[in-house]
Amino acid sequence: LSENCSNDCNSLDISSDGKYLVAGDYSYLRTFELSSTTDTYSQKWYVNFNRYLRDVDISADGQFIAAITGENNDYRGLHYFSIDSSTPLWEGKPTPESNWYSVSMSDNGRVIAGTRDYAQTSYVYSWEYASNVFLKQFSPANNSLVNTDVSLMWTAAGEDAKDWVYDVYMDTNANPTTRVAENTIYRNYSATSLTAGTRYYWKVVTKEDDDVVQTSEIWTFKIQQSPTISLSSPLINFTQYHNKVTFVWSGSENLRYLVYLGTKSDELAAQSDLWQTSTSLEVAGLNTKTTYYFKVGAFD
Repeated sequence: LSENCSNDCNSLDISSDGKYLVAGDYSYLRTFELSSTTDTYSQKWYVNFNRYLRDVDISADGQFIAAITGENNDYRGLHYFSIDSSTPLWEGKPTPESNWYSVSMSDNGRVIAGTRDYAQTSYVYSWEYASNVFLKQFSPANNSLVNTDVSLMWTAAGEDAKDWVYDVYMDTNANPTTRVAENTIYRNYSATSLTAGTRYYWKVVTKEDDDVVQTSEIWTFKIQQSPTISLSSPLINFTQYHNKVTFVWSGSENLRYLVYLGTKSDELAAQSDLWQTSTSLEVAGLNTKTTYYFKVGAFD
């Protein structure tokens, strides 16, 4: 994402899974959503407060947004949005008016705290828009490719969250039944020595006094195999009678590539500015009667 600010980019926050991003751009509140197909962010909506926007925050699941407009105008206060609409769900403008400075929100978006300079006051709000029982996985990202050792992480929020414990289920079944952690008070679990090339599924169950409070979604990840790459064309020590060559290769899953070329084996130059996912590249403008060396770099 590359976005120019209209005047002053003063605040930025992102949901725990990276799907949603919110930015304070002087008087504009802008929201962005990550595309699962292009792996890029695009603007979802924006709203112009016509005055200075001091701070923004987004809930862990990206469903709720809080923004504070700060100084010397009729819009001073706290504004609460759903990710799906630029129309506020609620606005707080306590009297007497004064400048606001910062805002922070609980993971589930149910509790918001804001500060302003009137009597050096902090304000805390709670409302029914967000669920009082909240459980959200955030790492590794759903359907991701990861290394052999994995740290499963989640967040939770609720009035009784301090009394909650968690069971973690993980195995190779689409509906995992193997309990790998029981009654843990921590919101993470380290899974080690997993099998390369294998897909795993996992979920978290929140409990209080042995009663199930909430069960998370089932997420999945795959363990990365050792990267491999094989060159197909041109052949080694091959004589080419044109001034352009198409390099072709194959590689293991989810790799990105960069072709290097030069007339000395220890002085190769990258042939493109960006790493690519495709497994071929045409290079033109080569000199005749010249020996070239090449290699293909890869990373995951």
